[in-house]
Amino acid sequence: QLVPTMRTQYMRTAFQIPFDASVRVSLDTNLTMFYERINEGDVWYRDPKKPVPPSEITRFPHAILEVKLMLKDESLIPDWVTDLLSSGLVVPFHKYSKFIHGCAVLMSEDVQYMPYWIDDPTIRQSIIDSGSEHILKDADKGANKIYQHLLPDWSLYEHMKKDFLARNGTPGGAGGGA
Repeated sequence: QLVPTMRTQYMRTAFQIPFDASVRVSLDTNLTMFYERINEGDVWYRDPKKPVPPSEITRFPHAILEVKLMLKDESLIPDWVTDLLSSGLVVPFHKYSKFIHGCAVLMSEDVQYMPYWIDDPTIRQSIIDSGSEHILKDADKGANKIYQHLLPDWSLYEHMKKDFLARNGTPGGAGGGA
């Protein structure tokens, strides 16, 4: 019998010109994943009156911007999309998955290989806050050596990285963020 294992919750704002699906943009904020394999008798859901233990919740510290283009010709990409993607305000993460991230952080014993983004310094504190710092130390389970080419080139985003780490703590150190 299938049972829920992971719940992802976020606020989504979507942008699309009415009756035109050529450019669709979604922005997911307040991204939170919950471990849902709870053992409370016959119910499959959490008691909303009980607090969620820190080891059963992880909060992703970034917003997720997804731009979907269905264009007949690549030269028709709107200038604002090109400007946004080249502005340095967004960092591409190839094939990022909210579900896989939640499973890797909250169910690491069930995950054979960690996703390549787990070692990213800007999410380190959120992993530590979930009590899953052991996945940061287990280099054998990381995929970064194989998929290094998929990681963002942080030299292009150095100003963003420094600002983020200044607000949230340095890798391995205590965070000062919210």
